[in-house]
Amino acid sequence: MTSVLVAFCATVALTGCQFFPSDPINPPRLAVLLSGGQVQILYVSCTPVQITAIEVLRPADQKGHLVREHEPAVWRATFASPTTATTFIVGQTPSGGTEDVPLAGDLDDQTYYVARVTLAGSGGYSAVGFTLHEMGDQISFGGAYISTQQFDQDRSCPSP
Repeated sequence: MTSVLVAFCATVALTGCQFFPSDPINPPRLAVLLSGGQVQILYVSCTPVQITAIEVLRPADQKGHLVREHEPAVWRATFASPTTATTFIVGQTPSGGTEDVPLAGDLDDQTYYVARVTLAGSGGYSAVGFTLHEMGDQISFGGAYISTQQFDQDRSCPSP
């Protein structure tokens, strides 16, 4: 089963393809939530990482949710000097960043989007898909919509 998932992840060309919140080998790193009417993207890691870009993509394949490497961005910000910020508000220029693709309007409720960060050094990605209508008051994390309580449990770091 794992080899099928690995092959699927390679097929969709997302280096940050994620399985499940409990997967110790490839834990999810990105979450999306609605807070005060704003879409927030959270990078979750027990150790700081450097991020060079944050974006929201609208995949051409809306039915199968297949995401290709060069999907068009509906919003994108980049960092000339990588940031270690962990919270980003879609449509707002992050501190130290440049908004390369401004958000033209509100995200559509029914459209499938992918939030993606590009990491410095490796150039790898971490990504998570979401639909605002399906997400509601939950958090998109690790391929599922989960409660705030479950998110807090799943993202916690082991004690030293």
